[in-house]
Amino acid sequence: SDKTKMSRGKVMGVLGTIGGDVSTIKEARRLFEQYLKLPSGIDANLIDAVTSVVAYNGKKADFDQIVRLWKDAKTPEVEKRNLLALSVFREPILRTSVLEMAMKPAVRPQDAASLLANVLRSSDGKAAAWSFVQLNWPGIKKRFTDHMQSGIAGSADQFVEDAQCKSVEDFFKTHKIQAGQASVNRMIERLQINRQFNRQSAAALNKWLAAGKFD
Repeated sequence: SDKTKMSRGKVMGVLGTIGGDVSTIKEARRLFEQYLKLPSGIDANLIDAVTSVVAYNGKKADFDQIVRLWKDAKTPEVEKRNLLALSVFREPILRTSVLEMAMKPAVRPQDAASLLANVLRSSDGKAAAWSFVQLNWPGIKKRFTDHMQSGIAGSADQFVEDAQCKSVEDFFKTHKIQAGQASVNRMIERLQINRQFNRQSAAALNKWLAAGKFD
């Protein structure tokens, strides 16, 4: 059924990314190569997951291939899929390329905002993305609408450590978004919850470790 096919895609996406399942990654690569030769040759319900798995585990050659797919896309759906897949790459040099792409005219502002937000939300890329946002804030203010800026800012809610959370909180005390401050305030509230949960969890973990009862 269609529901089963969609579920298969979701499972593949999880196993092939954060799951690190070798066989799933290998199968995704096989299907991706098949897709490149004949796009209609694989189940349409799998292509999003396949592309994400390849990107998540990808190298420079994979990055260049997905950039080509984005540039050559004939439909908005294919264009968006491949552009946003670029935000999943984890190699630092490729991540930097993605962040820099978001500031270039070749990427529409609404898509560029999604790129920045996606990297900010990722566990591997959030620190680099946050540094990039701070450094390039004047350009971000100029390139994106207030609504887009608030979407980018709202994605900085994945930090849990005190220093990181404080960095975000302090930044937005002095860098206001005129029509998006409510979204920023909600993001700050989420950061405060993250910090509190992290402290409580760390305390409980340290107590358990100190007790030495691992049976």
